[in-house]
Amino acid sequence: MLVSYPQILPPQGACPLFGSDERAIDLMREVGRRLHATTLEAARRTAQPAASSRASDNAASAGPRRSAGR
Repeated sequence: MLVSYPQILPPQGACPLFGSDERAIDLMREVGRRLHATTLEAARRTAQPAASSRASDNAASAGPRRSAGR
């Protein structure tokens, strides 16, 4: 599963109508960066085991193999 979060703030500055001061906006940017980093790390950690798990599930569901002569 891939989860994506939109980036709602530009790297610097913000629209004055946003209604927050620079300190609050900087804090929101930091939260966004941490969320991105955490999501990326979780995806990296779960991607590899999921792929190998599917391969072993497919092999197990195939059942016993029969030779062509039987």
